[in-house]
Amino acid sequence: KTYKNLHDGSVTSVCLDLEGNMLLTGSKDNSSKMIDLRMERVLPYDFKHSDYYNPCDYNKVTFCNYGHSVVAGGSDSKIYIWNSETGKTQHVLEGGNQGLITGCCYNVSSGHLYTVDNNGYAVVWS
Repeated sequence: KTYKNLHDGSVTSVCLDLEGNMLLTGSKDNSSKMIDLRMERVLPYDFKHSDYYNPCDYNKVTFCNYGHSVVAGGSDSKIYIWNSETGKTQHVLEGGNQGLITGCCYNVSSGHLYTVDNNGYAVVWS
């Protein structure tokens, strides 16, 4: 199955949820989208925020909170968290990273979110 014209910019990240049913994409168009692989359809909302900007070719987005949230790091050193079922912004976190956030990873066992930036910082969020 091919999903054409998913984003207006290049796709920088792809991630599966824990069950392998939802596919999350991140893009240089400053949004993330989710595809329900069981239903073979793109969900009707984007994960966007007026302050979120992704200029990076390798910015990694991820699922968090056991798939209930979507997380992306922005160029402003902030972490953007959206509700995965509605697309609405839940939180904007700041104060850890010191540069453009290039990757986010969530560990189900610990419940921690890990982020890295282009200034060499790695941050553990609990």
